[in-house]
Amino acid sequence: MKPAYPSDAKEQTRAGAEAFIRYYFAALNYSWMKPDALILIDLGDETCNSCKSLSATAQELVAKNEKYTSLPARVTGIEYALGDDVNMRFVVDIHQFKSERVSSAGDVVGVDREKTLKRIVGVKWGVDRWRINLIGAG
Repeated sequence: MKPAYPSDAKEQTRAGAEAFIRYYFAALNYSWMKPDALILIDLGDETCNSCKSLSATAQELVAKNEKYTSLPARVTGIEYALGDDVNMRFVVDIHQFKSERVSSAGDVVGVDREKTLKRIVGVKWGVDRWRINLIGAG
């Protein structure tokens, strides 16, 4: 199911930034399982290379008519690290599930292995919303 943009994520607060990060990863899951490359547009800042790469995967899935058959990842924890009301950094715990990537015929074309990830995620407040500007190793 396509995730709804949370009302909390529209607030220029720490809680709003956390809600936006959770939404970003829910949108990423959706984009890879549907697949739908459009949902990720404008969620990442143009300086976020990881965002570009994740979005490129969604675009590739659409182009090849492939998708993930189960939830690729889930945010399991978010801890505020530093920042101000415009730029914030969080330590984000992510559980990557074992997930198969399949063709339109149902053939398995790739498998992501299960693992636990720790990422530094940066967000920046724009005119009226948050954007991811960093996803890096934590």
